Amino acid sequence: MFFGRLTPLVRSFVSIPAGVLEYPLGRYAVLSGLASLVWCLAFGIAGYALGTHWDSVHSAFRYADYAALVVLVLLSSWLVLRVRRAAVR
Repeated sequence: MFFGRLTPLVRSFVSIPAGVLEYPLGRYAVLSGLASLVWCLAFGIAGYALGTHWDSVHSAFRYADYAALVVLVLLSSWLVLRVRRAAVR
């Protein structure tokens, strides 16, 4: 649970399997809170360290968003094709 919350993209959906598998609510809340604290601290420290230089870092990584989107589309397409091929068999 903790590492699921730390993993980008996965953290958005980790609640679904936790609910389906009836993960204990108290433990889920504590682990989710700790993982969220890690993310908040990391972004806060990074923002503080970058200060006014944030724009230069942001522009240096401007294509990373596009690359992530391409990977996501390719992976989704591959999964759809795989499921369709399995259904035909």
